[in-house]
Amino acid sequence: MRLKRGESAEDRRITLAKKSREACLNHPKFKAVFEKYTKEMGIEQEPQVSELWKSHAEKMTKLEAEEEEIRRVAEERKRKQEEDARIAAELENKKKMETIPADFFKQINKMGLTKMVGQ
Repeated sequence: MRLKRGESAEDRRITLAKKSREACLNHPKFKAVFEKYTKEMGIEQEPQVSELWKSHAEKMTKLEAEEEEIRRVAEERKRKQEEDARIAAELENKKKMETIPADFFKQINKMGLTKMVGQ
């Protein structure tokens, strides 16, 4: 059983029980056989078994909000790092572009081609 951060085994069992209930109620065979009897069986509404289920719902909402906040912060941090990397690459490219003409003329001078200019 894989637990989320801050979730207990009991919380996980309750979550799985809720999902199992929904899966059973939405199953085509259940609908074909028992759908007309759901009211008599008392299962047409989600059960409010005890304070345990209510507190579980509140706890899960809180955990999901915390996870969403953590995900948002991580995404924001990643976006900032990508932006910083992009800016650094632009600055490096700009520096290269500024040195290209000087390097070109240095290379021409090394080759001795500047002596031919003006003849």
